Amino acid sequence: MTWHLQPGNEIKRTQLHELYGGGRQGGIAGSRSTPNVLLFTDPDSGEQHGYADGWVDDDLFRYTGEGQRGDQEFKRGNKAILEHREEGKALRLFRGSSGTVT
Repeated sequence: MTWHLQPGNEIKRTQLHELYGGGRQGGIAGSRSTPNVLLFTDPDSGEQHGYADGWVDDDLFRYTGEGQRGDQEFKRGNKAILEHREEGKALRLFRGSSGTVT
């Protein structure tokens, strides 16, 4: 499926997954049905759980990844981010973690 969303568009997370795949829970949702890795960040709730995501500048977003204690490992979602280019997938960043995301 061709990607139709533009930066700033809002969509229900359930609808997003129906269109583009990926797990419906968690912050990293690699899709098996489309060439996308969906990332979800929610600064309001993330910081209290140790996730300090945010824009460093206009071109660089710091994403914490999966894992709250110790060094993160390149498994599951973190591995999907690491290998997205060699897998031919795009990273798609959304603000919000449930309900409507932007």
